[in-house]
Amino acid sequence: MLTTQKGFTLIELLVVVLIIGILAAVALPQYQKAVAKSQATQALTLLNSLQQAYKAYYIANGEWATSLDSLDINIPWTGTTPWRNDLTSTHSTQDWSVQLQSVTSENTIIAVIYVGRLTGAYAGTGFAYFFEDWGTEPDFKAFANTVVCVENDAGVSGVAFTKNIGDFCKKVMGAPRVTQSGAYTRYFNMP
Repeated sequence: MLTTQKGFTLIELLVVVLIIGILAAVALPQYQKAVAKSQATQALTLLNSLQQAYKAYYIANGEWATSLDSLDINIPWTGTTPWRNDLTSTHSTQDWSVQLQSVTSENTIIAVIYVGRLTGAYAGTGFAYFFEDWGTEPDFKAFANTVVCVENDAGVSGVAFTKNIGDFCKKVMGAPRVTQSGAYTRYFNMP
């Protein structure tokens, strides 16, 4: 009497491996987006705390702070790597940088806090909080007291975003595109 061994054929095993590969190829980009959004949420939390401390400084002193160190907040980031080279007062981690812009230009006070990604798949992207005194042009007034998602398209003054416009702000963060100004594409109405 012959006994047959039960098992899987090579074709059956190859089909299972192929199915697992296809599922992994579909799931990996979604996983990467979820991780990027989680990290961005942490940066947005810091940005929110900074804008509140920045406003409190303005109320107490009658002028915008020119240094992050003068704000009444503990910034856990101790590095000095800038996301944008043309901004003042920088604190950074290996992956993120927070910077302050507080200057007077043509009798308009420009007060902005940026949190930008330095490394990874979405390097060159970040967020900005524009205070109410920022800018005189109508497009810029739309950003007042708003968190804006920013893609540094050309990296003219800092870390460049090398993916397609909208790959971070629109696809990962869900923010509609508003305007492009120089090297920056800005999105707002953040969900």
